[in-house]
Amino acid sequence: MQTSQLKRAGLVVLLAGQLLPMIDFSIVNVALDAMAQSLRASPIALALIVAVYGIAFAICLAMGGRLGDNFGRRRVFLPASGSLALRHYCAASLTASAC
Repeated sequence: MQTSQLKRAGLVVLLAGQLLPMIDFSIVNVALDAMAQSLRASPIALALIVAVYGIAFAICLAMGGRLGDNFGRRRVFLPASGSLALRHYCAASLTASAC
């Protein structure tokens, strides 16, 4: 591959990594109605669910950044992205079978 193609591929990977948190928060917000019905949660509890998810995400982001500093960003980013994709697949397959 040429240098310009590698730079472009790297940019696509980085932008995809930046897009994942926005997609995750969108998924949580879309699922709030189903959570409210199945858990009989109040609007305050639903707001707490979103807030706790955001806090957990921020903690994992800080920890991932520290791991990237210690072990190398590429060595941490690729397995983390793979595990995130696997968790999303498992969650989607569980909800699809319940529908």
